[in-house]
Order: sequence, then structure tokens, then C-alpha cells
Amino acid sequence: DVCSSDLRDEVMAQYDNPPTRGWLGTVLARIGLGDAGDIVFRWDDSAGGPVIVGEVTPARTLVAEADGVSVGLPAGSPVRVLESFRHRPDDLAALLAAQRMEVLELAISPSGEEGVAVGLRP
Repeated sequence: DVCSSDLRDEVMAQYDNPPTRGWLGTVLARIGLGDAGDIVFRWDDSAGGPVIVGEVTPARTLVAEADGVSVGLPAGSPVRVLESFRHRPDDLAALLAAQRMEVLELAISPSGEEGVAVGLRP
């Protein structure tokens, strides 16, 4: 169960770690937010199901730039840099069905922590 405390801790460890922080830090640096601050990871129980969120909250106003577009980010406003929804196979099948997609293949890791679904819209 994705909601159990032990499993949540195990899954969170896959995100809240130096390699993930480094990868996200590289992305932030490329858009001018390399000095935005530390990334904070947390669980959020959203309407779409459990989601892992990674956010950085700049201490001062910064400007992000990508593809020639600049966006000012005020100090103290969290910037979401990661959002990873967690679904059970039956929940995922329902989400795909709502988008008029058929599940062709569903592969779940032996631990049950991760999986991949292949869907097709007829």
C-alpha cells in the first residue's frame, strides 16, 4: 500500500538523496536558479492521489530563463521542481480508461514499488 508509513519512507528515499538533488540542481542551474536554495521533498495527498513533491523556495527574487522566456520568481514563493504521482495498478488503469486508453502492458517491479504501463488510445 502506497499509503503505509514504511513504504512511503522507502519510496521517499528514492527521491530525497544526493543523486536526485544533483540532477535537479543541474536543471535549476541551466535556467538560472542554481542558487535558489535547498530542495525540500515531501508527500502531498492531492486529489490525483499520493504525490512526491520537490520544491525550492528562493530567499531572494530570482529570474528563471528558458527558451528565451524570462519569469520572475518572488522571494519566499515555492517553486515546484518535481512532482511524482504514485498509483496502484487498478488506479492507473482507471486513469487511463478515463482518457479513453486501453492498458496493453503492465510491468511491476518485484518489490512492488515501481511499475510501467503501456497504454493505447484506439
